[in-house]
Amino acid sequence: MIDKLINLAKENNIDLEVCSKKEYSAQISVLNSTLENFYISNTTKHNIKAIKDDKCIFYVSEDLSNPDYIISELNKTFILSDNDNKNILSINSYENINKEFSKPDFKKVKEDLLSLYDLKKEYSFIKNIEASYSYNYMDISIKNKNNYMTDNTHSNYIYVSISGEKNNIVKSDYISIYTNNYDFNSIKEEVIKLINYIKIKFDETSINTNKYTVLLNNNVVKDILSTFIPSFSTRNIDMKLSFLTDKLNQKVFSDKISIIEEPVNTKFVSTRHFDDEGTLTYNKEYVSNGIFVKTYNNLEYALKNKEEKTGNSYGVRNFHIKEGNKSYNELISIMQNGIIINRIEGMHSGINTRNGDISLQATGLLVENGIIIKPLNMIILQSNIIEILNNVLEVGSDLKEFNSRISSPSLLLNDIIICGSL
Repeated sequence: MIDKLINLAKENNIDLEVCSKKEYSAQISVLNSTLENFYISNTTKHNIKAIKDDKCIFYVSEDLSNPDYIISELNKTFILSDNDNKNILSINSYENINKEFSKPDFKKVKEDLLSLYDLKKEYSFIKNIEASYSYNYMDISIKNKNNYMTDNTHSNYIYVSISGEKNNIVKSDYISIYTNNYDFNSIKEEVIKLINYIKIKFDETSINTNKYTVLLNNNVVKDILSTFIPSFSTRNIDMKLSFLTDKLNQKVFSDKISIIEEPVNTKFVSTRHFDDEGTLTYNKEYVSNGIFVKTYNNLEYALKNKEEKTGNSYGVRNFHIKEGNKSYNELISIMQNGIIINRIEGMHSGINTRNGDISLQATGLLVENGIIIKPLNMIILQSNIIEILNNVLEVGSDLKEFNSRISSPSLLLNDIIICGSL
């Protein structure tokens, strides 16, 4: 059917390309001992790029069975469109035939998630355990009159949120796990760590406002860095929406910081060998020892600015700060006295991507003489992304993959303002 559509488009003087995504997914969610949701789905979506008389338009459909109708709709859109953005069809061919995946037993996953509520027998303060599981397998193909590309991705995502109650006070927290292979034993170990952390949160206090040595755990670094990912795009820099505008090839961060994207590194869960426009992806470095050296783009901005195509029409994949050689426990030992921040809130309202300012409510732990003393709440991380990535004492070796877009290690920082009690 795709070939018929492409040939019919050619008869209408339209160059056409179809990016098809066939997705097989499962979603399971439970609340305590109750199954809330369990479904399996198969979906197919076709993203069509059409070029005629130097105009480029896009059309999305789940059904290609009526090519005449699609061509008619494309011609109508061409007449109405005043878009003069330059674009081209993919000139690459690629076929990945080496990936083999096995999906878990979803009924067993359901029983595993429901069994987590049994932990309430051992930890009586537990109020609610909410758990969800997502499985995703996707075949991606791109076809035009000259070239064909195919690839696939596969992932398991587990999210567990737990609330506990003591003396009418409720505390909660969550974990997320992104992995190639479903392993309930390791998931349960992480859940028990979470329960023990919630247990000590009932004794949370604040601290005096001051500058501190701060250890941002990898989850917090992920939250902050993910908000700033668009700042590395050519589009946002051109539109002066990025704190990195006019800073290309300048030193902006500590020489301990290198930021890279590795879409074809197989140590990560999700690899992609080409983007949704058929541009081949490759591993690249955006910040090299503190120097901002590269932006990412899609075809439109690559052609507009006469830049190298980076294969990022869908954004980024496996974007992260390059890990260091100190473990998380070693970072605590090096810190000796300071604050661990392990959760932040308010990323949408508390971060300004244009100037890099950060003001986020946080929770964490007070450390004295290398020992965790007490949990902290009602504190605010008051800083700037440039300050944070310049005040780096050490980069952790605990690189963790959180989703297909981003991974992160922990960062040990000095002289960071933490606002607490007056």
